[in-house]
Amino acid sequence: MWQYVGWIFYAIAHGWMVYLVCFYCIVHPGQLTYHDGVDNSGGKDLGFWVAGHVVYGGACLVCNALILMRYNNFTIWGEFLIFLMVAAYFLIFWLENLFLGLPQIYGIFGPTFSTFAIWLQLLLVVMITVIIEYGYKACRVLGYLDHVYIKFQKCKRHLKI
Repeated sequence: MWQYVGWIFYAIAHGWMVYLVCFYCIVHPGQLTYHDGVDNSGGKDLGFWVAGHVVYGGACLVCNALILMRYNNFTIWGEFLIFLMVAAYFLIFWLENLFLGLPQIYGIFGPTFSTFAIWLQLLLVVMITVIIEYGYKACRVLGYLDHVYIKFQKCKRHLKI
């Protein structure tokens, strides 16, 4: 049971990181101006809809990066499926962008991905995940977390969980 609770808190931490990096940095006033060489003559600014799609893209990239790092064997098929899952985000976002029936997101694919800061945020989210994941693995391999595990086991015995 405690392992599942740990996974839930791990997922909450990743969600909070994606929110802070992708959403907050776009919609917070003064963080990202939408005059960074983007033609906004159509009135499409980098607001709520763009931020929401970028957060969803960040979540897709983080999930696929975690799946890729947790593989125990690498064949061409697993990596190809990861590539397809990431490409599906961009393809579906581009297809939504083309429909006139969705006026809130019609035509926002260009302004979204022509902004350097958006690409930087997506890259930063993935790099933070990779650094945290490999840092945790290094600590486990080097034995830095053994005392935490031993204390947890003693606490568990004391509480009779």
